[in-house]
Amino acid sequence: MFKKIFSFFLIISLIWLFYWALFVPKESLTLKISKELQKQTKKIDLMVKGVLLTETIGETKIWQIRAVDSQINKDMGIAVLSQVQGIIFSQNKPYLNFDSPLVNWDLKKQLIKINTPTGSDKNYKFSMPFIEWYLKEDKFFSEGDIRFFSKNAEISGNKLTGFLSQKSVFLNEKPIAQFRKGKDTLTLKAESFEIDGGNGNILAKKNCSITMNGLKILADNFVFVRKSNFVKAQGNVVFSYKDIFAKCEKISYLFGSADVILEGNVLATRASNTMRATRLKVNLKSNKIIMEGKTEVYVEDEEMELKNDN
Repeated sequence: MFKKIFSFFLIISLIWLFYWALFVPKESLTLKISKELQKQTKKIDLMVKGVLLTETIGETKIWQIRAVDSQINKDMGIAVLSQVQGIIFSQNKPYLNFDSPLVNWDLKKQLIKINTPTGSDKNYKFSMPFIEWYLKEDKFFSEGDIRFFSKNAEISGNKLTGFLSQKSVFLNEKPIAQFRKGKDTLTLKAESFEIDGGNGNILAKKNCSITMNGLKILADNFVFVRKSNFVKAQGNVVFSYKDIFAKCEKISYLFGSADVILEGNVLATRASNTMRATRLKVNLKSNKIIMEGKTEVYVEDEEMELKNDN
């Protein structure tokens, strides 16, 4: 008896399932998504051709964004700008420009996201995956493959931060800078770079290294002056070149020249020789050491020259 009742309900269930499959209307996930997109499209309150947006404080122009097209959705609080050209000003003069195919502006959060921007200032061109620009905090952020470059230089890193009111930007997460002159390439590495947008100088901090053709300099920080290609390293400085090893307080080097200048409690070794000086030069072409200033130890070596101030 039980088997007959169970069989009856099973047959009824199969008949209902067959009927539902054939006749009851259903809405696919794809259709639901399509309808939602259509709703959002209908909510676009404004479509404008040729948009120009600017921010000024008093008579001082801060920035300008020009877009070919724009769409504004009031419900979502989003403005979408396409084919964008932007200019950042300093003292009412343009100092940085950028292009982007698409910019999303969150009107509620006052957040502008610039997609795949490319641009330049007077020192470098640049490219990156995006820039998030927080208007209230006056700050911006990016991460990924970030690059600054010019004819003889390339700087890269994975994280960028900065403030619009300041020309400097901070490049973190394995930043590397390479400068070329003739056949030589000077490579700079550190935990953090501060790049001055006004002059292109680099201030490197923490675990800094400078390498070139067998030359290696380690330091707590260094400054690279872009215009003159001058490097100054200081703080726990360690120098090595071929068979010369030294420690000192600071090092100066003009990229492209032959002499590296070591200063401040210089302790240098070469083979079995040890020497101390207040100032010491290493000539990279001749591989000679020139000791200057007051010295504590004099070492006779055919590849050393001593200058005693005493």
